[in-house]
Amino acid sequence: MVAEKPKTVSKLSHKEVQELEALPGRIEALEREQIGIAAHLADGTLYRTDARRAKQLTTRSEQIESEIMAIMTRWEELELRS
Repeated sequence: MVAEKPKTVSKLSHKEVQELEALPGRIEALEREQIGIAAHLADGTLYRTDARRAKQLTTRSEQIESEIMAIMTRWEELELRS
């Protein structure tokens, strides 16, 4: 019986290590932006006074959510390889 070689996990490149280290900061910045947007949207007058701006902020909030999910996926991917 031949023993299988364990799968080798590729180590991260220097660039990937830097990327991994930067991810928490990127997530934090996006979350701060999203909190600011939520504060603006919580003020119901924005919808009456500037509906276009309210729509822009809502769209940006959705984009941030997608960005955060993508970053977290990338973070997990890099962590598994480190």
